[in-house]
Amino acid sequence: MSLGKVYSCGPTFRAEKSKTRRHLTEFWMIEPEAVLFDLAMDIELAQDFVFHIVSEVLTHQSASLELLERDISKLEKVSLPFPTITYDEAVTMLNKIKTHDLEIEPFQWYIDLRKYGSLPHSGFGLGIERTVAWVCGLKHVRETIPFPRLMNIEEKAQRHKGRRYKVLKHILL
Repeated sequence: MSLGKVYSCGPTFRAEKSKTRRHLTEFWMIEPEAVLFDLAMDIELAQDFVFHIVSEVLTHQSASLELLERDISKLEKVSLPFPTITYDEAVTMLNKIKTHDLEIEPFQWYIDLRKYGSLPHSGFGLGIERTVAWVCGLKHVRETIPFPRLMNIEEKAQRHKGRRYKVLKHILL
């Protein structure tokens, strides 16, 4: 905790078999952590981070977004501060969702960590491929990564052969 603000960027692996358009088996994530940050400071850092990404893409990659037929008017409307909800509002929303009736024992270590405490700190994770999918207006997160790890990769490779490489070639060259 003596380093203040730390950013790590690396691969993350999903254990469960998730076959949705929003999930990858392996993805990259940037994870800022900051000691002595409270929730408000963490929210501000996250908002500034996402706003900076959108601003830089609009400034330097508009031609790439045009090639992808991305309607950039939505990105141009991104402004600070982002809409937020209070803790109580979030709890109310969560209470409307059916509970999963989970056992508490597997989570006891985490509860104890919060119960006995550590230094005040805060952080968040931002999936790079999901961010790229959102900015580019792509419907499937797999279109953001050249070689996604997939279940049954052979049959999927035949279905998607060549589609995403045309766009990547343009952006990289």
